[in-house]
Amino acid sequence: MKGHFTLFALVAVCGAVSIVNGFWINSWHYPQSHPLFAMALLLGVAFLTVGVLGIAIEHFKPESKLRKLKGAYFTGFLVLVVISTISVASVAVFVEALTYNPLIPGRPPSCFERVNVSQVSLEDAYPSTLLVNVEWVGAFKPDDNIVFTDAIIKTNTAALVTIVKFDPYIILPAFTEKELTINLDSNLTSGTYTATLVSTAGNAFVSPSFTVP
Repeated sequence: MKGHFTLFALVAVCGAVSIVNGFWINSWHYPQSHPLFAMALLLGVAFLTVGVLGIAIEHFKPESKLRKLKGAYFTGFLVLVVISTISVASVAVFVEALTYNPLIPGRPPSCFERVNVSQVSLEDAYPSTLLVNVEWVGAFKPDDNIVFTDAIIKTNTAALVTIVKFDPYIILPAFTEKELTINLDSNLTSGTYTATLVSTAGNAFVSPSFTVP
């Protein structure tokens, strides 16, 4: 009995740890979400449920019908729950990855890149040049550079203005903050805009709104 109790307690602890890790992963990407959050949460709930149920069964009297579930029947139930949960979580992650589009606000990033786009302004001498302040916050590996391929300029109503292709790509070294220069084909008309930087990993980093007088 003690061995089974320890096993179920371990399963429950693993479930709780999975749930905590899921929320930690999601908070690391806030305000965006990450598809791994769904898998961690579903697996965590499944393992926690099975663990708690197993612990409860261990405390029933020997003649209890629920007590008889342990052994082959309960093992089969545990395997079924785990397989079903993994299947559902895999489908959720696949759908998230399939529908991911960096141009759509609020979609989850494809990896752990994090960039803070703090400010966008017009260069005084060249009204068709944008100055974008960016800061490296994180990447899939602690010392990875982040490489930008495009800049997407939109109005405050999300209407596309232009897409600037960087040639060569712009590199943001790890642990650095720099000012990027984006040269537009023409001057922007008066209004409010946002600039979105797209990385080689497919992530999109949106700037605060900036105004052209």
